Amino acid sequence: MDPVSVMENREGEKSATVIVPAIVKAISIIRYINDSYPRKPSLADICKNIDITRSHCYNILQTFKELNWINYDKQTKLYGISMEIYKDLSSLLVDQHEVSEIRPVLSELTRSTGMPCVLSQRLQDGTFFLFDKFNPNKAAEVSLPIGYRYPHDSPAQLRAYLAFQPGDVIEKWLRDWKPTRYTDKTIVSVPELEEELRMTAQRGYSVSLGEFTEGLNAIGMPIFNARGEVIFVFNCSWMTLLSNKRTEEIIAGMTEARDRIHKLIAAVSPI
Repeated sequence: MDPVSVMENREGEKSATVIVPAIVKAISIIRYINDSYPRKPSLADICKNIDITRSHCYNILQTFKELNWINYDKQTKLYGISMEIYKDLSSLLVDQHEVSEIRPVLSELTRSTGMPCVLSQRLQDGTFFLFDKFNPNKAAEVSLPIGYRYPHDSPAQLRAYLAFQPGDVIEKWLRDWKPTRYTDKTIVSVPELEEELRMTAQRGYSVSLGEFTEGLNAIGMPIFNARGEVIFVFNCSWMTLLSNKRTEEIIAGMTEARDRIHKLIAAVSPI
């Protein structure tokens, strides 16, 4: 890539824009490793696909490794994205005012219900980034680390997000869907999933009963912004069978928390 490129501004005038090749290569490497997920590429894979010399690529990777932005497996000699990069960059993805209003409400939710809660955000690749977690006590603790990426079809998160997308977005997602049977209870047929999405939109929350992890049940709810877009999904989960009354109490608590958040951040909610 030329260090100087000619670009047009909004008025249509041409101007010279300085491009720093080293930065472009570094960003391209991070993008390639991230886009390869869940597969981890080798140094040779990265060099071939980024069109970069081995020594230059190695030096960039070593820098990212020192920053703890990538992981390197000495046995397999493969590279992967570190959770640390998501922590460092997550603040760029959201309005900090929204986050500062959301966190206290979800902390109170876990205290009042006694249930752990996870706040996740959908990334560009479709996976759900574990943005924050709230544990009422050690006995009921979410063991997954902040920065963990739930699969793109993780039932509770996916349905709470997808059910409130435009019809064409839902249709395309269903067309491209390659079902993963996480447990024997996982929904893997389009008609069943379409019905679940319809029910999720109707009642305002998603339900996953042992579909992602055997014995783990979850309820997920979307959080909207001022433009009516889903910016987060929060879900509460539990491992034991609960009475209908107890389940209704959790749903009521989550609904109250969602409504409080929406009021605090001036959200436009279709629910």
